[in-house]
Amino acid sequence: MTKSLAQQTDRLKIDVCHLTSAHDRHDTRIFQKMCLSLQSNGYQVALVVADGQPNDRTSGIIILGLPKFTSRLLRMVFAPLMVFFAAKRTRARFFHFHDPELLWVGLLLKATTRAKVIYDAHEDLPATIFAKTYIPERLRKFVSHLSGLIEKSVSARLDAIVTATPYIRTQFLRKQIEAVDICNYPINQQMPSPAGLLKTVPARISYIGNVGVNRGILELVSALPLCRTNVRLDICGRFSEPKTEETARSHSGWRQVDFHGWVDSRTITDILLRSSAGLVTLKPTPNYLYSLPVKLFEYMRAGLPVIASDFEEWRKIVDVHECGVLVNPDQPKEIAKAIDWIVENKERAYKMGVNGKEAVDSQFNWSREEKKLIRLYEKLGKHVRVETSALYSE
Repeated sequence: MTKSLAQQTDRLKIDVCHLTSAHDRHDTRIFQKMCLSLQSNGYQVALVVADGQPNDRTSGIIILGLPKFTSRLLRMVFAPLMVFFAAKRTRARFFHFHDPELLWVGLLLKATTRAKVIYDAHEDLPATIFAKTYIPERLRKFVSHLSGLIEKSVSARLDAIVTATPYIRTQFLRKQIEAVDICNYPINQQMPSPAGLLKTVPARISYIGNVGVNRGILELVSALPLCRTNVRLDICGRFSEPKTEETARSHSGWRQVDFHGWVDSRTITDILLRSSAGLVTLKPTPNYLYSLPVKLFEYMRAGLPVIASDFEEWRKIVDVHECGVLVNPDQPKEIAKAIDWIVENKERAYKMGVNGKEAVDSQFNWSREEKKLIRLYEKLGKHVRVETSALYSE
């Protein structure tokens, strides 16, 4: 099957080839949203992914699997090279890549093919460097500056830049590079109202996603014994740092945690439906301050009030739509106070959940972003200069 599927790409007319060397093949943004949206709009889509799994065809998307490197250095050196040759073999009309380490691949594809090449900036690259613990701290400022220069130079030569947030788009615009933000809002999906808001003892709160120091796990665990109310925390995700997991598990607050590990979307939905609130108390690192975390909108879509970090960009969502409580993510006492308020004020908390769900249904959903994605491809396909302002019109 592996060989025959790879050979099919030589015969099939591939319209769009998405490329990633650092994400999973079923990544929500890349596969579940972009690939499937393009496929449902008539494009033949392939995905080249370096995840160590075999070739496959899922929901009509041809997936070309490449080896996965356990070493970060080896991945950054060799995975892009393999991605380049696999991408070229598809002879696609559009190449859409999702990782900064593939910037030079995008440049090569632009130089060696007649295809349109799109860079998808999921994060503010220069800012994320300061959070990379594997880069010596004394070198981060230099690496951040250098990466910004490389990103700017390559991006200016590509056909389109897509960003995951409006803030990242403004960073490109400041460099005189046109970009369109296609936000990572949740896919429209009808969900029943959560029953957890109506329950009494013990109340349950949820954290969904990767677990680590900068994602506020230690403060969350520390907050639990400080709560007046009887509360348990459901965690669905993986620890990114073994030392952090050891520290969290040794804390007295861990006795109030139900750790589920990485679970499927159906299990996550079940857990959210029995919750009283969703937690997204990321630390104020440069790459989180202006982010739009998917989990925030997934909690809102589920009808849960959110307990979120008091960041300026998040305030525009949580305060404006009155869908949760903002806290200082470095203060466990403040987090505990917010948890108690949610548990003790069920009617007001329920109303917050309703407000959040309505905001997702009307504004923060993938259907709106999908339209921008399709308009971008249509304009690129017509070989006209992309005026990004036109992509925002309904």
